Amino acid sequence: MKTPSVDLLRPTTLAASSNPLERFREWKKQGVCRYVGITSTFRRDYPVVEAVPKREKPDFDQIDY
Repeated sequence: MKTPSVDLLRPTTLAASSNPLERFREWKKQGVCRYVGITSTFRRDYPVVEAVPKREKPDFDQIDY
């Protein structure tokens, strides 16, 4: 990408048993990104999309409606 940092990082896949933002939070501390978040457009992921913010407090979340 030829840039030292980005504004936003988000995982492309969410798994109920993982901590999807752990690495991104480390990168945020290092200044690699400004924000971390989650997103999904699959109904099957909605339970995880609902659970992650309660555990990890992302800077943003995005879902379709």
